[in-house]
Amino acid sequence: MGLSKEDTKMMKGVALWLMFAHHLFPFQDRIAPGNEFLPLIRFGDTNLAYIIGHAGKLCVAIYLFLSGYGLYITVMKNGRFTITNVFKRLKKLYINYWVILFIFVPIGFVIGVKVFNTREFLYNFLAIDLTYNGEWWFLKLYVQLIILFPIMNKIIRKNPWLSFLIIFIFSKLGKIATLVVNSNPNLVFLNNHMIYRDFITLLYWQPIFFMGCLFVKFDSFTKMKEIFKKIKLHNRLVYITIFIVIIASRFKIADLTFESMRYDYLYTPILIYVTINILKRQKLKNIFIFLGNNSTNMWLTHSFLCYQYIQNIVYMPKIPILIMIWLSILLIPISFGINKIINMIQIIESKILKAFYKVKNVKIQS
Repeated sequence: MGLSKEDTKMMKGVALWLMFAHHLFPFQDRIAPGNEFLPLIRFGDTNLAYIIGHAGKLCVAIYLFLSGYGLYITVMKNGRFTITNVFKRLKKLYINYWVILFIFVPIGFVIGVKVFNTREFLYNFLAIDLTYNGEWWFLKLYVQLIILFPIMNKIIRKNPWLSFLIIFIFSKLGKIATLVVNSNPNLVFLNNHMIYRDFITLLYWQPIFFMGCLFVKFDSFTKMKEIFKKIKLHNRLVYITIFIVIIASRFKIADLTFESMRYDYLYTPILIYVTINILKRQKLKNIFIFLGNNSTNMWLTHSFLCYQYIQNIVYMPKIPILIMIWLSILLIPISFGINKIINMIQIIESKILKAFYKVKNVKIQS
């Protein structure tokens, strides 16, 4: 049982909702007075929305795993992944990003939420330093992983077992580097340097991207299914129990620092497998597939709504699950509009290229 395109899209939709929960509920300091949500289910001093919100950080690991998984499937089909492939993927991503940047950031300038600075704008435009939206940090990480992927691909294809060693080393290096810097007064200044922060982020998150590639290489989901069947645990009740245990465990170790993410490369494949087996009803699957198809636009735009521009409207339903549904509804027309603009850009680009090659051919013939 490898992941189908439908499975991948559905899991992107699930990851999107985990992201919404993570950004809407655990960070009380980001919610303005009067916009607070009303948790319905409490556990002592905490509540269900807060627990799921903390565990929702797994959305990053899910996206990275699926990205590595999808890229390696492309390699298996095409036989290679070149600099040209890197450029095509980055071009598609940046066009999507730029459309959103030029729509949403100027709104902040107009209403006075942001102040225009040429250098800051250029850094954001190139995704070097993403100060306009804190939730865009993932964009830079993804760009770095795409650029590094041809090297990863060679390692995996030549010696896949070496990849497991690299995953283990990277997962430890991030922790060691963080401890050394934070415990040494002469090195603490590195925390203020973008290159160091980016390097640490890459160390922590690359293992899960690598793991996605290796799950394709070893057909691990098929093997996982065989194991569950062999031990007679291939049923929805077991999968729901495992899902709850993963969410609870992730919350238990969560402290909203990198330390809580150290084992996400182990949690995530299991979480993906059990979630796919839980969401069997087609109507429910279709909802998450729809969200998955719009996940890039919704990821890049949702925090403008829930943090910067219309937080009072986003939190208007007050009840957590209704807030998440309402935010999704608000983002649907925005995503459709962005897709329309991107399609127009692609049509214009196609016409320009056709005209260019036509002129070029005429010159060659003459």
